[in-house]
Amino acid sequence: MNRIAETIKSNDLQAYQAERYPGTPDGEDLVFTGEDFADTDFANFSMGFTVFEKCNLDRAKNLYGQPITLTDCSAISIDLRGLALVIHAARTDFSQMKYDDETVLAKPENNSPSTFVNCTIDPDAIEHFKAQGVVFVEE
Repeated sequence: MNRIAETIKSNDLQAYQAERYPGTPDGEDLVFTGEDFADTDFANFSMGFTVFEKCNLDRAKNLYGQPITLTDCSAISIDLRGLALVIHAARTDFSQMKYDDETVLAKPENNSPSTFVNCTIDPDAIEHFKAQGVVFVEE
C-alpha cells in the first residue's frame, strides 16, 4: 500500500487512480497500516471503504467518505470541518478534533452513525456528536 499512500500524500490524483485501480475497486477496503498521513489534505480523495491501522493522521484535513475505519491511530487535531462522513474508530486519539456545525458524523437516512470505541475525544465534541446519534463506547 505504500505507493498508494505516497500518491495521496503528494496530492497526485492521477497517480493514485493508476495505483489503486483495478487492484482495489470501489467498494472494497483499501487498507493502510503504519502510514504517516500527518498534515495530509485528502480533499481530492474520497476515502470511503478505507481502513487505517496504526496510522498517524495528526492535523490531516478533508478526510471524507463512508465508512472510514481507524484502529489504534493518532488523529490529534484532525480537521473535519464542513465534512460529512461515517467513522468507525477504536483506540484512536481524536484530541483537539476540529469540527463545526456542518460536520456530520451520522447518516440518519440510512441509519448509519459513526462509532467510537475506547477513543480519546474532547468532552465538547462527544456532546456535539451524540446529538447526531453518534455512538461512543468505553469498555
